[in-house]
Amino acid sequence: MSIVILLICFFSIFLNIGIISNGKINVKEVLLRSVLVFSVILVSITEFISFFHILNFWFILMTWIGIFLMNFFFLYFKRDELSSFIAIHIHNIRKAFLGLNKFEKSLFFSVIALLIFTFIQGLIYPPNNWDSMSYHMARITNWISHQSIEHYPTPIARQLYQPPFSEFVIMHFNILNGGDYFSNSVQLFFLGFSLIAIVSIVELLGLSRQYKLIAVVLTVTIPEAILQASSTQNDIVVSFFILTAIYFAVKSIKEVLFQNYFFLGISIGLGALTKGTAYIYIAPILFIFAIEVFIKLYKTKNYTYIGYSLVTALVFICINSGYYIRNYHLNKNILGVDKTESKCYSNEKMTPLLFLSNITRNAGLQIGPFPINIVSNKVIYMLHSVAGVDVNNPATTFLDTKYSGSPSIPNHEDNASNPIHFYFIILSFILISIAVFKNKTGFSKIVLYLIMVSLQAMIFCLYLRWQPWHSRLHTPLFMLSIPIVCYAISVNGKFYKILYKILPFIILYACLVISFNWSRPFLSNKYTARISVSDIRYKKYFVNRPELFGEYNVIMERVLKMNYKNIGILLRDDDWEYPLFSQFYGKGINPIHINVLNGTKNIPVAMDNINCIVSTKIKDAVIDFKGKRFYNQDVKNKNIWFYMPNK
Repeated sequence: MSIVILLICFFSIFLNIGIISNGKINVKEVLLRSVLVFSVILVSITEFISFFHILNFWFILMTWIGIFLMNFFFLYFKRDELSSFIAIHIHNIRKAFLGLNKFEKSLFFSVIALLIFTFIQGLIYPPNNWDSMSYHMARITNWISHQSIEHYPTPIARQLYQPPFSEFVIMHFNILNGGDYFSNSVQLFFLGFSLIAIVSIVELLGLSRQYKLIAVVLTVTIPEAILQASSTQNDIVVSFFILTAIYFAVKSIKEVLFQNYFFLGISIGLGALTKGTAYIYIAPILFIFAIEVFIKLYKTKNYTYIGYSLVTALVFICINSGYYIRNYHLNKNILGVDKTESKCYSNEKMTPLLFLSNITRNAGLQIGPFPINIVSNKVIYMLHSVAGVDVNNPATTFLDTKYSGSPSIPNHEDNASNPIHFYFIILSFILISIAVFKNKTGFSKIVLYLIMVSLQAMIFCLYLRWQPWHSRLHTPLFMLSIPIVCYAISVNGKFYKILYKILPFIILYACLVISFNWSRPFLSNKYTARISVSDIRYKKYFVNRPELFGEYNVIMERVLKMNYKNIGILLRDDDWEYPLFSQFYGKGINPIHINVLNGTKNIPVAMDNINCIVSTKIKDAVIDFKGKRFYNQDVKNKNIWFYMPNK
């Protein structure tokens, strides 16, 4: 399969960076740098060939082959160093593995098993969360049809303004594979490397091997992480870049080297290109980083700090320049969000009481399953009543949603709670604070880390309106907090013994979460969607809206049979587009949004040669478009209708 070229390219980049480093950096950092370089190359390829409107299978394949050949020739000329690099690290890996005791080996293999089962889950099931059907995956089929990532008319504005990096990666996977079988693997790929980043941060905190293994187990068993790792959401991807931003920020302070600042710039640049929440999580990192830089500058008068910091900013801008320019051309806003949409997500006003309300409601999403959630909901409603604050205050609540706390069964990636990890994190903050208060010295690193995570949580609550699916957006906070838990158990022997003993139960809990994943279950029952492993793949797209399957299936097969190319689409702003075109990779299909009414309607696109029209918005007997009459073929349908030029 052509998709293998991506794996080969990544591996060759890893070997090249390892050789160039000449043993000056550890293999974990080599891996982190490799992911960042690979990601930047992927963005550059996408932007470059998109500029010439040649974003297709052959140009993507040939470009990646070219990247591989350049790496191959370098490796060939450095073959002696390559042999030494491989031999040393095979020896180190073997030594590290043999150094594990039986219990640690069982934990290690448990983690591997969880990741393998999640990978298989992502292969068996196609992308099927609501956002993917309306915009994550739908934008990819539009890019492929236009052979460009330029903006286009669409009633679903999120297809345009939402940061696109994760979808860039999925697009390369899907174009080279000729289908979406590996779409869900992108988040799993970044989860694997997030483990490396977290272990590296634990190492920076001065913790030993057993804490690194505990960090790996705790990260993989975060319910939201393991649920999302088989989906096409992007919270794990953005978490990886936030983690590497922390790592290289610390490295940049400790070692004033160009490459540290360069990779810091890549990390924050790719984070911003992945998800808007990156700005919330990265802001405290850069704030603390800036303070440290100015302190160092004041003490040393070394102006290299300033010069290299400008490099970081320049790299960030370069990575996001294409995305910013496209958005600015759309509505004079580099983030692409218009004022109306922005108000939906950001708090309309903020007071101390409303801030506390947001904190308690966000914490309430993580309290735990039934029956704990019933009690916590009553407590939160009571606290709001005593404080005289509406728990569903429209100024701090997304649209007309109602507070309902954590779900009774935490098995859906949009709202699963992480209760075990939540309580461990709270306890860790308390234990570290007590240790700092008692000893007062030797805790500077972890204190800064605690301040950073606290600021991230505070900014999140200060800026974003409460939403029922905030649990998913909390994923970076949980992953960033794992080193805090590891540090806490390092300073408290009792906590260490308790956590160490219950790790197998945490792993078992993660197994249950994977098995009974609501959207992609291995074991279907009344607590999962009406779908099973044995169902046909196309049906699995519709777990959130099963009533659409029959009508979409008929229309998709009709378009496929008639070999239509230019498909006019009439959708509302949250309708499902991707299932219509998920089976057409490599078939030259061209979806064209018609009669668009929002701010994208003025984007020029050829609409003169429409073969048929698919509508989820209009159910008329006929549709007249561009002097051509199209007749409804599915007047009895309830959700979607197909129009042809003849009756």
